[in-house]
Amino acid sequence: MRRPSRGKSLQHRGPAATLALLVLSAAGAGQADGPTRHVRFDPDPAEDLRWGATAARGRLPAALDTPSGMVPAPGEASRSNSVYGGAGPGQGVDAAYQIDRLTTQPDVVRYDDPFSPSVAPFKRLFAFDRVGENLELAVRDTRRRVLEVGGSARAGEDAFFGDIQVELIADTPVRIPSVAPGARLLALHTDPAVDVAVEVDGAGNWFAVGERSTRARLLMQLSVPRAVFGSRFAATSWDELREHVSALPARVQDEADRVLERLGVSRLLQPAEALERLVAHFRSFAPSSELPAAATTEGLYEELALSRKGVCRHRSYAFLVTAHRLGLPTRFVHNEAHAWVEVFDGRLWHRIDLGGAAGRIEYERPPEVPLHRPPSDAFPWPARSDPGATTPGLGRPPAGEPSEGPQDGAAPGSGQPGEPPRTDGSSAPDGPLGDASSAEGDAGDVDPGDLVPGVAPSDVVPGGASPGAAQGPPSTVTLELGHASIRRGHPLRVMGRLEGAGGPCGFGRVDFALRTGEGRTIPLGSLPTDARGVYAGEVVVPPDVPVGEHGVEVTSPGAVGCGPSR
Repeated sequence: MRRPSRGKSLQHRGPAATLALLVLSAAGAGQADGPTRHVRFDPDPAEDLRWGATAARGRLPAALDTPSGMVPAPGEASRSNSVYGGAGPGQGVDAAYQIDRLTTQPDVVRYDDPFSPSVAPFKRLFAFDRVGENLELAVRDTRRRVLEVGGSARAGEDAFFGDIQVELIADTPVRIPSVAPGARLLALHTDPAVDVAVEVDGAGNWFAVGERSTRARLLMQLSVPRAVFGSRFAATSWDELREHVSALPARVQDEADRVLERLGVSRLLQPAEALERLVAHFRSFAPSSELPAAATTEGLYEELALSRKGVCRHRSYAFLVTAHRLGLPTRFVHNEAHAWVEVFDGRLWHRIDLGGAAGRIEYERPPEVPLHRPPSDAFPWPARSDPGATTPGLGRPPAGEPSEGPQDGAAPGSGQPGEPPRTDGSSAPDGPLGDASSAEGDAGDVDPGDLVPGVAPSDVVPGGASPGAAQGPPSTVTLELGHASIRRGHPLRVMGRLEGAGGPCGFGRVDFALRTGEGRTIPLGSLPTDARGVYAGEVVVPPDVPVGEHGVEVTSPGAVGCGPSR
């Protein structure tokens, strides 16, 4: 008798006598040819499913059969070094997000995905559904409810495994990623054993609350309505949606009204038609090295929305402000590599990608983890739209794997999943997420669990001026470290000021890198400056940096009236 692969436990459902007979028969056959000391079984998720094998001490099935392919349960060791949670600033239930002015396209960003199938780059880490008085994004209802654990995947749902390492703090909610809006938690196993409750707030942010402080591994079985990833907006009314939308601050209402008037969108349209027009407009944005003229948050939203200038976070931010004024319930969602929106039709939250991701996303996807294959995109991509790295390798499986998307000859703008067809006749390059290789000298992923909300995803690899650097006299960056020593895999507190010849450089960006003793430069992340040119936050040193004497370098591409730092 063949055993379930990968050493998973077997829960037999037949009579015990039948099972014993098979075991004895197999043993007798082995003895006839001499003793067999070791038998190696190759992993076979399909066989695990047939036998009803389990993993994680019986808490999880040994495999899942999904539209994206057969998915094995997480193994004995975590697939990632990234650790979520902890007590970093801006990680808590009151997190907020402030948009920046840097509309240039990132060259490369790093990404970690604890889910299988991988939803890269759409892991939900921060979600916001309200515009504050200072035009920052926040959560409308920060009250949390405990997610019930149990049940099974229903018809029309996609199944996933989660494998999340988290730094728990006793009786304190710590942020963890979620796979999609409306996800259900079917099973949960912790290693080491510790009582953990998973809680969710009004914007769908997930938090883990442990009985004691420890680093733990959370193994999950999850299910999500497949329609979340791609389906038509339900027929609904503006009155039905009204209760789900927060009013905009008075200071930005006139701007939003002018944007809606320019776009020809109003409540005279049905919500579904209005949404389609908004998606088409905000998908038509393009990155720009010409920074917005608005030097503060006043006027920045309107300029971004009408100039169609910016990358994923600018599109999604401006979309949310516009949609809220119109009366469409919308969330702004982001992680360390990408930003997008979710829109509610009264029944379901729809994940909608507006494009504008980095040119390349470094993500080492384990070979046994397939990419999630979503349904067809319900919204067409405009001609000459710029999805960035959202499509090459992210919205389609690696070469050689079948796709649910269009076959050769699909028309541009057909709304199919994966890659919006290019209009210049060229084919998209193989995507970065389908390739486990990374740039030479890469020292590992930045820990997304310690990213600070309100800090834009890392825009460029530090070490040179961004193409969008503002013109002006050279700027100067000061740096103060919160710790005298640097610990691998832990957050490093940094603070300082960006100043130019004429004074503070407000709403700029500061980039951090680690200079190793061997002369290598390892990017650590970026932080924004406020109106006074001040920055403060945390960056994370990759866990596989060799022990030794290292230094922290800080640079800036500049800001309005401030040139790149010296």
